[in-house]
Amino acid sequence: MRLDALNPVFASKITDDAVACAQSLGYSKQMIAWGFDHMFAHWAPTTWIDFLRGEIPALSPTHAQALCNADLPDEDRAQIWANTLGKDKRIYQRIALVPASTVPSAVFQDICQILILPVVLTVRPPRTHIDLYTAWKHHIDQYMPAFGARLAIAQPSHDDDDTRQLCRSHDAIVISGSDATIAHYRTLCANLDPSLRPHIVAHGHKISAICIDAPAFQRLDDDDFNHLAIDASVWDQTGCLSPKFAFVEANFDDACNFATKLSKALSAFGSQIPPIPPDINASAAKNSDLLMASLDGAFITRSIHGDAIAVYPPGAPFEPLLHQRLLQIYCTNSALNAALALAPRGQALATRSPLSTNEQIPLRSAGFNYFCTFGNMQDPPPTWLHDDIGTIRPLIAPLPTPT
Repeated sequence: MRLDALNPVFASKITDDAVACAQSLGYSKQMIAWGFDHMFAHWAPTTWIDFLRGEIPALSPTHAQALCNADLPDEDRAQIWANTLGKDKRIYQRIALVPASTVPSAVFQDICQILILPVVLTVRPPRTHIDLYTAWKHHIDQYMPAFGARLAIAQPSHDDDDTRQLCRSHDAIVISGSDATIAHYRTLCANLDPSLRPHIVAHGHKISAICIDAPAFQRLDDDDFNHLAIDASVWDQTGCLSPKFAFVEANFDDACNFATKLSKALSAFGSQIPPIPPDINASAAKNSDLLMASLDGAFITRSIHGDAIAVYPPGAPFEPLLHQRLLQIYCTNSALNAALALAPRGQALATRSPLSTNEQIPLRSAGFNYFCTFGNMQDPPPTWLHDDIGTIRPLIAPLPTPT
């Protein structure tokens, strides 16, 4: 099978595996199906070529196309990479992937992308996801046996001894998750013998936002609200590309009207792709924070599915709540300047019209590295480098490298 010529039966099986595990993944079946269908719809030939050449510009189009063949013999795959990288660089050979418990489609894509390298990959899934990853492994073995031979699924574990063993038996470890999780892995690795310490690639907590300047605010139409609803709803707002904040150049009353219209669009999207019922404790904590915000003057509105929007009056202190299915809206004189408050955790930033390069520069210093228009926050281009480092680029090291 080729990654750039997707087998629809394979895609269907991978999606069905995830849908069957929807409850343990923490999403509705409709959300899972939408997310995977959306991902596979972007698996076009040019997508994979652009991805590879975006990560490794030295890779020729011919070699990039060859690497997309999942059945390419291991020796041929290794030779292409050796010819591309030359004698100055080497690829970490034993990779461990520790994914977050959110956005499973992104994890599946990461697995396929990493296996384009001539490496052995061990994936340690979250405890509740082991059944899904085991099913994925079965179908990868069936449809992409060369990839499957280099892929292993480790048993989930929170035991420090197991984690130390995972770290010292791999050359590099890719960790996605909370800052606390990443810090814990770093501490365990730091206490290993230097010859056994893996290279760590960390993708920590990031925050995305929406910015609407005054001219754009005046031109908002139904399509804009529908696009914003998609941005704020997909994966129940758990992904790093999902907006948690909107900074709008508008007075308080107009911002409240904006929130009311957006709430209706969220209701419409949620009727097609419903969220999973919220955890009782998480819901109670969110409601408590929203009550306090309303007592301080914030306007609160909700969709029929429980999505909450809090609008803060001009001059209100910036207080990130970061609850699931909650969008915080701040009135400001400069939306782009207000977004700098998210430094250094910025990730994606959506505007009604594309930002110029000069407008992006100060935002990049706040961590933002993906700029898009409404409705595209979940669709970064294949050339986008995750966290400005990428997926496979950080798994290539200059020589000499530590063992």
